[in-house]
Amino acid sequence: MDKLQTEDTIAAIATPAGVGAISIIRVSGPLAIHAANKIFSGKSTLIDSKTHTIHYGNIVDSKKNIIDNVLVSIFISPNSYTGEDSVEISTHGSSFIAQKIIKLLLENNVRPAEPGEFTKRAFLNGKIDLAQAEAVADVINSRTETSLKGARNQLDGLLSKKVQSLREMLINVSSLVELELDFAEEDVEFIQYDELQKRINSIIKEIDQLLKSYSFGKVVRDGVNVALVGLPNVGKSSLLNYILKEARAIVSKIPGTTRDVIREEVSIDGILFRLYDTAGIRISEDEIEKISVIRSREVVKNSDLILFINDVEQNYPDDLFEELKTLNKQDNIINVLNKIDLNKE
Repeated sequence: MDKLQTEDTIAAIATPAGVGAISIIRVSGPLAIHAANKIFSGKSTLIDSKTHTIHYGNIVDSKKNIIDNVLVSIFISPNSYTGEDSVEISTHGSSFIAQKIIKLLLENNVRPAEPGEFTKRAFLNGKIDLAQAEAVADVINSRTETSLKGARNQLDGLLSKKVQSLREMLINVSSLVELELDFAEEDVEFIQYDELQKRINSIIKEIDQLLKSYSFGKVVRDGVNVALVGLPNVGKSSLLNYILKEARAIVSKIPGTTRDVIREEVSIDGILFRLYDTAGIRISEDEIEKISVIRSREVVKNSDLILFINDVEQNYPDDLFEELKTLNKQDNIINVLNKIDLNKE
């Protein structure tokens, strides 16, 4: 964002599209309070208001026709989310009303905000760092208790503080090394070699631990894609229904009942799992079943975990297992033996 853009005043509807009890319109920039004041009618003007105050009144057009009665929140720079003068207009949750208010603001030297621009300005104005800016989207998109907790920790600066601590440790060690090099001929020892090595190893250990946490953090943030795979009629749909605790997929003794991929989501111990019930993989002359098998293979390629389901009364399909290993990693495949309750032996 260049200097001209940062001097702009922007506005956008901050609440989801649709009808609800309340819609919130956010305005930020040097003219935010002035623009809002021009369309606001209340007991006092917004221009003279103190920061972090809420004002009741009406939004009116140029002809003083009332659009809606609203609450207007004032945030004066630098004490706002973006670090700029900001206004939040709470109106009734009609998208028509919200769009009319946006239109009035655009007539008063305000432009529409670009996607994510409020958070971008918060970053550029030093209100949050890059890690916290990334965490904003994670908080918004969190689907489970664990994902929300992880996103909140990052937004609160837990990762940033850790990185800053590592940075300071590296600077300190590098400074000691530089001193040793500068005074190498003076026979002056600022730190013993063993102590220096100990500090370096400690930093490496902490960095490695941070890197190892990435995989788990990705699972917490994005969830786990799980493919239920196997030959026809081994019980993939039955397992899906059991996990979901509902009859989501049709179950039949007829092989090939599932003709398309069924996707459902479930939270287990705070982790989001996306379950994909796939069509049985086999050679078929049926055109629809051929397409289903192709889609099943695509799901396998893109899955984080594969439940390879087999019928206890059938021979183990080694050829299918080998195919799964070519489509994904063997470490991601878990063998599941199904229908053991039907085994008479």
